[in-house]
Amino acid sequence: MPCRCTCTLTFLLSIIVLGVLYLSALLTSSSVHIPTDSPGPYPNESPHGIFWFLHISDIHMATKHPQRTQDFIKFTQNHVNLFGKETMILATGDYTGSSTNGVFSYQDEDDWKIYHNVLKNASMNCSRWIDIRGNHDDMYVPKGGPSDPHDYFSHYSMCKEYSPNPVYEVVKKTSFGTYSFVGLDTTPRPGMNSPQNFFGVISNTTFVTMEGALQRAKERQSNMTFVFAHHPTATINLAPRERFISLLQKHRVHSLLCGHMHLSKMYTRIGKTWELEVSDWKHHRGWRLIAVDHDMLSFVDQEFTPGDGQTAPVILITNPKDSRYLSHYEPIGRIAKSTHVRVLIFTPLKVHSAYIFFEDHSMVKTTLTLVNATQGQNGQNELPLYTAPWNPSEYSKGVHKITAVVTLRNGTSFTTYSVSQPFSIDGTAAVPQASAGRLMQPFPLLMLPVIAAILIWLISMGALFGGRLMLVWLRRAHPRHWVILLASCVEKQPLIRMHEEAGEFAGQEEKIPQLGWFKRHLIRAFYPYGYLPLPYWLPFVFFGFFFFFFFLFFGLLCEEGGRGGARGG
Repeated sequence: MPCRCTCTLTFLLSIIVLGVLYLSALLTSSSVHIPTDSPGPYPNESPHGIFWFLHISDIHMATKHPQRTQDFIKFTQNHVNLFGKETMILATGDYTGSSTNGVFSYQDEDDWKIYHNVLKNASMNCSRWIDIRGNHDDMYVPKGGPSDPHDYFSHYSMCKEYSPNPVYEVVKKTSFGTYSFVGLDTTPRPGMNSPQNFFGVISNTTFVTMEGALQRAKERQSNMTFVFAHHPTATINLAPRERFISLLQKHRVHSLLCGHMHLSKMYTRIGKTWELEVSDWKHHRGWRLIAVDHDMLSFVDQEFTPGDGQTAPVILITNPKDSRYLSHYEPIGRIAKSTHVRVLIFTPLKVHSAYIFFEDHSMVKTTLTLVNATQGQNGQNELPLYTAPWNPSEYSKGVHKITAVVTLRNGTSFTTYSVSQPFSIDGTAAVPQASAGRLMQPFPLLMLPVIAAILIWLISMGALFGGRLMLVWLRRAHPRHWVILLASCVEKQPLIRMHEEAGEFAGQEEKIPQLGWFKRHLIRAFYPYGYLPLPYWLPFVFFGFFFFFFFLFFGLLCEEGGRGGARGG
């Protein structure tokens, strides 16, 4: 009985603690005060003050998935042209899939050739398609750089001239300001095999280099600064994490644009900086349109659908901006003094009509008018900006709702689309939709080790029972195999080099699948680099021991309680 009560109370307390953390994560945005005092210029009917770019990640090009390749060809050669032939596209890693021989994963050069050729045929280069390395692009890469034959990123990416630099800078200059983009390579070096390469790394050297890049962005008086990388902060080995957050805040970094998790709606704040993860191309054909209008950022996530889906418009309301994503580093006060609502409408079809309405008053419509501009900001023949006059003072308090309705004409048929978003004039932030990223934010590297610890505990229990069988197997193994493994761990030398010196498996990797199950997976864990970095597996071991003694304690408590109950009976 005492055991049952104790376990129940412990479980309920855990639920309450996790619930409080979860609610605090959800309510963070609504409790943040956003300054609303901002100088001009203010959004009006002029085409001035706006530009846009695209964001895509986790493409995973693979010869064994031809449909993925065909969709990517249509996207790069046709669809992106809707946004202008000079539109910048940020690509944040994992451009090819990984192949496996049953033991370990590796990059396939044929996949990289497809990626490279598709982009070249679409007239892409590093000034337009800006790609940075992801964990799949770093797999089985000993040192990186053009001299490394395994580093296909350095040979086939659009921005291969930057490799293997961990940080590089892109500066966009417009007639209304300068905007800085800092690329951050968060992949470990040397690149490891799966699954050890899941987490990212920011070394001390990379920190210093990144701080220098952000300082230069500050010195050039950038209107806004963005960082783009593959890993979100919840999967980066930050030591300490606060140092990274303070660095972003010191240099007023507006957003960290990333990928990696293959999930949608992964939006969260790290300090005062937004972390905006885009959905993956591999499974969801995800991509994002980001617009900066009078130094206020708006974005919309899309899923590319070949065929009829390409005729659907991309509609983005840039003023008033979505109040779910207000930022300390934006002149939010410009909304209150703006004279026009501003909406971007990208479509290959003719816009038959467009209008807006507020709240749910769909009968009170205001027509959107195409801005009179013969040249778009991104090399287009026409700027797809529509405006409508409004009076912001009517919505001066709290959160309100705006809806844009667009009707397209395709021959004799008409199709209507609409988008809605909350907005505020006084800086009141609407609560964003719940997402895994926001749940993980208060304890980013805690949940994964806890989950893994449970698995480790279960596996360790099985290992205890199978320990004697394991010893028998080890005694039968060739001593040189274990010397090689242990030496590669201690010396932190690539295991393939140790193999070459010992004459084991050199050029005979195809024979590895013929080994026993356990030996194959043990070699997979250490091959080809022979060690696991401590920051990755040490927390798992710690939580493994923690849960082992936790369950052991309650097991003994339950046993003692059972004995006491038996004596009491």
